[in-house]
Amino acid sequence: MKKYCKENVLEAAMTRLEYIFDTFPHVYFSFSVGKDSGAMIQLADQVAQKKKKTFDLLILDIEANYDATRTFMEKIKALPSINQTFHFPFTRTTIPASFSHNG
Repeated sequence: MKKYCKENVLEAAMTRLEYIFDTFPHVYFSFSVGKDSGAMIQLADQVAQKKKKTFDLLILDIEANYDATRTFMEKIKALPSINQTFHFPFTRTTIPASFSHNG
């Protein structure tokens, strides 16, 4: 049985992000360069600015991106609440063969 809350999705997300920044002394987010994690990080930036906090960003980059995707990644990396960015590019040659679907 579904249980409906009085908060909408945006309000619930902001409440959870406020809890995270109020509870943990060091916060970081993983960014896949996709729309969902991008939206989460932009919301986190809003909450962090309001609370005068920062967070770190972890990017696991498969380097299979369109120009617009790379531009989006750079805009996210430039958000004012981001303290450090850890960017790990994974190219075809750096991924172990055991992770490849071709063996």
